[in-house]
Amino acid sequence: MLRKSAKAIPFPCISGAYILISAAPKEKHNFDLQGPEVTISFFFDGGSCGAEWEPEFGPITRITSCGKDDEGAVPHIIYDCCTGYGN
Repeated sequence: MLRKSAKAIPFPCISGAYILISAAPKEKHNFDLQGPEVTISFFFDGGSCGAEWEPEFGPITRITSCGKDDEGAVPHIIYDCCTGYGN
């Protein structure tokens, strides 16, 4: 089950560009750390396909919009569902 909060903020003056802020509970093994695990990333929506970049975790990831019943579909903040994480 996905336990995550997310917010998409349109990037000023660039159509289709967003700043994504997401937060999820920390893994159980991080007992010494309190609060949520927060990630800020950048997303460019090219229609049915977009690109996401996370400064901490690495390079651009190609995200493709898909239906919720498609193989490998996961929820996405811009598209209802997508595939492509890890590409």
